[in-house]
Amino acid sequence: MSRAASVFLTLLAVTLLQGCASLGGKELALHGVELAPMSPSPQRATWQLLVEEPRSVAPVSGPRIVLRARDGEYAVLPGVRWREPSPVLFQALLVEAFERCECLAGVARSSAAMRGEYLLATELRAFELRDDGEGPPLAVAEASITLVRISDGRAAGSQRVAHSIRAARRDAAAGIDALGLALNAVVAQTIQWTLAASADSSAPSP
Repeated sequence: MSRAASVFLTLLAVTLLQGCASLGGKELALHGVELAPMSPSPQRATWQLLVEEPRSVAPVSGPRIVLRARDGEYAVLPGVRWREPSPVLFQALLVEAFERCECLAGVARSSAAMRGEYLLATELRAFELRDDGEGPPLAVAEASITLVRISDGRAAGSQRVAHSIRAARRDAAAGIDALGLALNAVVAQTIQWTLAASADSSAPSP
């Protein structure tokens, strides 16, 4: 690890490590992402959606809170992690958001015993803090999403969704808050695109 990445990691870790709870002699702090408030949709679709667990690769695939230094090297905040692996966290937020918006006849994880008309397949490509040298780190969330018709297995469309927001301060607590905001923005974009893609898919051909 470069000296720049090491210094960045240390600065971000100090605040959290001071407030960690002790578990078995080891410092540990678990963090989640709360879904942002949202209003119910004025219209409700008649179809049901299954949300697949997002694909991802390391370092995004695990529960660690990821830092990316300017030289491209990755590190993680020591002694802290998300309550669940990042893809599972993303999936849970998507399901909760579709439930709260009341815009579908039904929504569930793809592992649930529910029949759906569409499957939402996603890949979580980024969920990390990035040091760009311009002040506090950027919180970045990015995903590729595909809506699949279950009846014939054909894709109704694919889209890239992403959002970045600068942390309020150069410390771990502010970085984690910013990551939550970035992921919420990606969830909101996903809902908007999914509803539009399903409408285009069901529209009669000219």
